[in-house]
Formats: sequence, C-alpha cells, structure tokens
Amino acid sequence: MKNPYEISDFEKIRLNAFTYIDRTDHIPHIENVGQYLLLLRPRRFGKSLWLSTLKNYYDINKKDLFDPMFSGLWIGQQPTMLANQYFVLEWDFSCVNCSGSHKDIEQSLNCHLNDRIERFASDYAHILPSPIKIHSSSGISSFERLLGSISKTPHKLYLFIDEYDNFANELMASRREDEYYAMTDLDGFFKTFFKSLKSATKGLGLDRMFLTGVTPILLNDVTSGDNIKTDIHVLPDFADLCGFTENEVIELMQTFVSSLEINPRYQSISREKLFPRGKDQWKADLFQLIQKLYDGYTFSPYIDTRIYNPTLVMYLFKQLEQLYGQFPQSLIDFNLIPDRGRLEYIANLPGGQDLVMELNQNKRIPITKLTSRFGLTDMLNKSAQTREFMGSYLYFMGMLTMGDKLLTGDVELTIPNPVIQSLYIDGISRWMIADPVARDIGFDAAKLFKQQDRIAPLRKYIEKQVFHTFHWRDRRWANELTIKTIFMCLLMDDINYLMISERQSHSGYADLAMIVRPDRQNLQLNNILIEFKYIKATRKVLKDIKGQSDTTLFKLSPIKNKLKDAKFQAKTYVKELQEEFGDGLNIKSYAIIAIGFERLLYKKV
Repeated sequence: MKNPYEISDFEKIRLNAFTYIDRTDHIPHIENVGQYLLLLRPRRFGKSLWLSTLKNYYDINKKDLFDPMFSGLWIGQQPTMLANQYFVLEWDFSCVNCSGSHKDIEQSLNCHLNDRIERFASDYAHILPSPIKIHSSSGISSFERLLGSISKTPHKLYLFIDEYDNFANELMASRREDEYYAMTDLDGFFKTFFKSLKSATKGLGLDRMFLTGVTPILLNDVTSGDNIKTDIHVLPDFADLCGFTENEVIELMQTFVSSLEINPRYQSISREKLFPRGKDQWKADLFQLIQKLYDGYTFSPYIDTRIYNPTLVMYLFKQLEQLYGQFPQSLIDFNLIPDRGRLEYIANLPGGQDLVMELNQNKRIPITKLTSRFGLTDMLNKSAQTREFMGSYLYFMGMLTMGDKLLTGDVELTIPNPVIQSLYIDGISRWMIADPVARDIGFDAAKLFKQQDRIAPLRKYIEKQVFHTFHWRDRRWANELTIKTIFMCLLMDDINYLMISERQSHSGYADLAMIVRPDRQNLQLNNILIEFKYIKATRKVLKDIKGQSDTTLFKLSPIKNKLKDAKFQAKTYVKELQEEFGDGLNIKSYAIIAIGFERLLYKKV
C-alpha cells in the first residue's frame, strides 16, 4: 500500500498509485445541491484532498488526464455533463501570513490572490483570448480582470477557497479582535472581497464556488450568514465526504498488512519478528487500537454514519511501516489535534470551566440546537456566550461531535474519542494543579500505582495537594465523577494504556479502566479498574473524619454500603473486560471512596 499521508494532491495520488478512498460518487450530489457551497469539518479531515479531487474533475486543462486519474473510480464510469468544463481557480487562505497588523494581513492576502491569478493566467494562456493584467495592490481588481478575460470564452469559472476562515481563527486565537474587526467591518477588505464574489455570480462568469473551513464565524460576519452559500456540512449525503467509515478502515488495514509482507524493506525480517504474536493477532491488536482511539465522529444528525479521523489512521500506518511493524510509542499525531488554546478560550468564558468539567465527567452535554449562526460579536458578547454557543464552538473545532438523539428534542454533543478527551484532561489538570513542579510530584505518585501497585502515595498526594484546590468551584462538582476526574488527570497515559472511562457495558458504566496496550504488555505495568464512590462529609455519622483511621472509617455503615456496591460493580466489569480483551487479562481492581474533599479511602477488590 502506498500511503498518501500528508498528501492532498489528487493528481499526484492517482498518477502515482497511492491509496485513495473513492468519494467521487458524491460529485452528482454536489452539482445538484447548489452552486455556492460551504463544507465545514475539523482541521486535517481531508477537506483539501476533496477540493483537489473536484478541481481535477472540472478543469478543462485536465481533460486528457481524465482517464488516468478517474478510471476505476465511480465517477470515471459515469461522468456528469460538467466534467472538464470549467476554468478552475483555487485560493488557500492558510497561506496568508496573519502575524502583522490588519494592513499587513491585507497585503499578504492580496499577494496570495495575485500569485494564484498569475498562475491561472499562465496555465490557461493557450485558451484565454487576452492576457490578465495584475493589479499589484488589489487582488479583487485582478480577479475582476480575470473574469473579463474568461467572459470572451464559452467556459465559466469554478472557484475553490480552502481554509477560508484560517486568518479569522488565527486572529481570534491570539486575542487580536481589533484586527479582525478592521478586516470585516463595513469598509473592511474581507467584507468588500465577499461582496465582489457575490457580484461575480450575477452573470459575470463565476458559476460555482466551493469553500472549506472549520467554523462558520467569518462568513457570518461578512455576509450576514446565508446569502452566498449553501452550508452542506450536516446534510446526510455528505456525512462521510471526509473521513473513513469502519468498513473502509478494515479494508485499508487488510491492504496495509498484506503490503508489509511484500515490502522490499521487510524481506530480511522474519514473519515471527514482524508479527510476534501471529499475523491474525497483530491485525486484531491494530484494529482494536484504531477503533478505540480514532472512531467517534458524526457530522449529520439525519443519518447514523460514524467517521474515523483519516489523517490519524494513515499516520499510524505510516509509523508502523517505518518501525518495521512495531507500534509507535504515541498513537497520536500531535500536529492534528485541535489547538489547546480553543479549549482554554471556552474555559475562560463565564461558566466555561464548569462546562469543560461536565464534559470530561459525563463525556456528553445536551444543548437546545447546534448553532452555525455566530460571529465574533457573539464570541465576545457575554450575553451570547451560552451553553449552546460554547458547545457549538467546540463541535466545529472537532472537540465535540454529535451524539444520540434525545427524546427531549435536544441535541447531544459528545467527546468523540480518547484522543480528544486527553485534551480535556490536560486542561483540567493545569487548572487543578497550577504549579508544574507539584504536578510532577503527582505524576510520580501515579507511576508508583501503575508500576508497583502502590496506591498510598497517590492517596496522600490527592488529599494534601489536590482536594483543597476545589474551592474555586464552590465544590459544585462534589460527586464521584469529580474524584474520577482527579485520578484521570494524574493517571492519564495514552502511551502505555487504553484509557476507558464511563463506557457503557452490559451492566452499566465502568468508572475507569486502564488496559495496557497490546504492544506494551512486556512492560512492568498493571491493568487497572477503579470504581469510585463519594459520600458527603456533612453527614452526622462522618463527623471528625480527619483524625480517624481507615479501619475505623470502613466500619461505618455508609462507607460499608458504598464499598459493597463498588466491589460488586468492579467484579462485574472485570468479567466483561476479560470477555473483550481475553480471559487471560489480569486486572487489579480497586474501590475508591471519597468522603467529601477531606478523606480518600481505598480497598483492593
């Protein structure tokens, strides 16, 4: 298998026999749904490759390459009437330098527009009846001259804009709202730019547009929301437009494993070294990791289609190939994870930290509806910073996805997978223990638990260093989920473990399971299951608990009852985990009981 990781050039992929998941059956739907389209997806989800596919399909210059590029694909067998009928122009706003003032950004934008128009003029010089004169200080004027030139031909323009909102997201992430407003106000460059695009659709030669981005923020600020585009990102026909379905992941994995065996680099390696536990077990281990780490995205509430992050899947295949079949230490391509600053932005809003805590604890939140009608004013206006807004923003950034349909009519948003949940945990640990030296002490105590089965140092650390920090939320999150969050912040280890939190099983929800990754089972690490219980410290029977021994406290009826429940649940979940991961799985299980934020008790089950 030739892995196209980090390649978003459709022509290069097809002409060089890289693996390509065929999405061309969507092209007729694209043509029929509208002429000016917007597709929103989290970053690095394959949007640029899809634009490249469309560009090569519609480009009049690529007519002679149609068969080499599209034969064997769905659209190659049944092309539409519009194939190879357009001039195509692409602007990629991720190329724009956003580091200076709004004037500097405007200049960088103009340079990018002009550079692409000059390339357009060169590419189509044999077709255009007249040269395109470039206006050095105005990309918009150059674009008008481009339209004037193509108006003398029988063909029209298909315009593609990739990462249309990149500069907006960069300015907001760096808290440069004034620069953003200067670009998007009534006389701002971007307001004028989108007005020009809208005008060009009125018989001036711009026949179709396709824009990609992450959020709807910029278009809402410059176009009053809806007047130049059809937003297709939640339509069921396009739920799988970017990303892999589970069946496709399985097929890719089969192809990848077969390719390893015939790879010339692997001829000197014995099959026993390549697949130490056998080929079938190696494949099972691989799929288990992919399924548990990369699955979970749903982009349409109208169809039950779950999507894997495509770049993460191909990243893992690339790492496995380079490491001669060995699993990499980290299964996460950190270049693809949404910027932690987006989560911190939400955490700094009124009620934002509470929302993040709730999400980490429950992995889901209900909101009235997913909103795509918000701009920067909404993001800065406290009256607009509602739960609906915060949840929607995290959805567009890829930190939440659509969950189950609720009978109340609300929309459920969920954390898609452990890769993303690790960001929540990382953020919470920084608020919970601000001092990095103190955090390291906690991480060292957590290692003793994971490696040597010593939980006492971790208990002592949490009682002395962590419990007192919860005054900042008035202890509103005082429940067993709060205690679980504390432990997750200290125990989180996706290099060595599959972290399973609040996942539904046959008999309920297991609080926290830590299963050693298949490729790390030779290390001195324990498989761990923890059931958490919480008792309010205000109950009369629990007065003066600080001075009492563990033995004395375990004799109290409320604690005995909680311990009994925890033991029963832990034994049940251990059986189910053994069914899933193998009967030979040795799991050390614990019941952990918090008495308010005063004492922490533990028992090995």
